[in-house]
Amino acid sequence: MGAQVARPGRQLRALSGDGGLRFTAQEPATAIQLRLSLPIVVFDNGEYGEYGEIRDEMR
Repeated sequence: MGAQVARPGRQLRALSGDGGLRFTAQEPATAIQLRLSLPIVVFDNGEYGEYGEIRDEMR
């Protein structure tokens, strides 16, 4: 988001894993408030669900 503010003429995209997006859900809200066009690509890498981070934390 900072890069988009600094270079408004450039086309940028945000890339996030499914778990990471949950921790940064406020960022898209800020982008909307600033009227930034910032496409967000979310991928499911399987590291947040029962076979990833949650499982590791429970160990």
